[in-house]
Amino acid sequence: MVTYKSLRDKLQSLEKYEGCVSIARPPVINEGFPGQFNVSFAEHPWLVEHGKYMDFDNDYVFSTIPSCIRWNDIYDETTKTSKLDGSDSWKYLGVFEMADLIGMVGLSRRTNALDLQRRQANSLVKLLESLGITKDRIHPSYQVGGEVSEVTDGRYKFSYQIPTDSIGKQVLLEQGIPEENLIGDRTRDTLLALRLERQLPRGKVQIPTPWGYRNEINVNIGTKENPKYVDIGTLERFAWKPIYDKGRIIGLEEIRDEVSIGAVGLERLCMVANGLDAVQQIDCIKPFYEILPIDSKKVLVGESLRALHRIYSDMNKYEIGLSKRRKIKVKRMLRTVLDSEISMADVEKLLRINADNQSWHPELEEGVNFCLEETRNYSTRRNS
Repeated sequence: MVTYKSLRDKLQSLEKYEGCVSIARPPVINEGFPGQFNVSFAEHPWLVEHGKYMDFDNDYVFSTIPSCIRWNDIYDETTKTSKLDGSDSWKYLGVFEMADLIGMVGLSRRTNALDLQRRQANSLVKLLESLGITKDRIHPSYQVGGEVSEVTDGRYKFSYQIPTDSIGKQVLLEQGIPEENLIGDRTRDTLLALRLERQLPRGKVQIPTPWGYRNEINVNIGTKENPKYVDIGTLERFAWKPIYDKGRIIGLEEIRDEVSIGAVGLERLCMVANGLDAVQQIDCIKPFYEILPIDSKKVLVGESLRALHRIYSDMNKYEIGLSKRRKIKVKRMLRTVLDSEISMADVEKLLRINADNQSWHPELEEGVNFCLEETRNYSTRRNS
């Protein structure tokens, strides 16, 4: 059995890029994601170090394990549905962790993108093989290229031909991934076309953000005849700097920075390494679900409570509040939990077992009482 803690420790002990520093994870509430929660790797650390996302003045290579809350997994505002309440809920969590391979490499000058991605891919494949995941089960995607308007499905309409991600494809083949396993893609799944903002006292401001390539790393947990793929990681690199005119992107030019990241989703990887049927069955989460006393919408309710526990614990630790948009999201999760009619005594037990099984996050234990208090207060206001 691969325990979650041992997997977490394994990622932290991987050989890192020269000069890599270990940093604390960012709080899930940070200015890199206005109105949202932390959902990625670099935004908050880059804003702290550089105050921007490209045209860096210095090299910065770091390693951390951020906690992430992807709101669209919990509630899709467009479809009014949740990925936590459906046939695919086995692979989704309300809060999850990401871990880097050789570090989040951000260099202030162009070096050798091929060598960097080769190191990321080598680290990834060696890691997967050490966990019993053979190369024939690894199915990475890559960008095949096309007009920007086509690849972004009309989101951007300026004329520019995105080349095939030849570097991403090459380094994966070099590691022994069968060519027939590579998945050619012509969507934003494999094109980093980002629009990021920063929360300032005067409001949200757009920050120029680089574009690049992404390789999604899928593992077949089914059979060759009946494959079942789960995305467990990503390799990414930046390639272009947007050209702006009056706040609108009108073209791309080669970026002068060198940025490379390889990362895995720890909970999903733990699930795959142990041959489990659902991510909720990994050793640090399973005890929580064993005492959750409901059957209907079990994953949605459980993951809403686990996400609330993380949010309130970070509020307690970092002494930060919620913006209006974040409050709306928190209230929706609170209603989900309270509508399930689990008792406050059950909520307390669940919070404590969630903290007990993640001893590497002492702030969860420290945040139990605050989370419980906020849940009780909302319940009282709602029923008054």
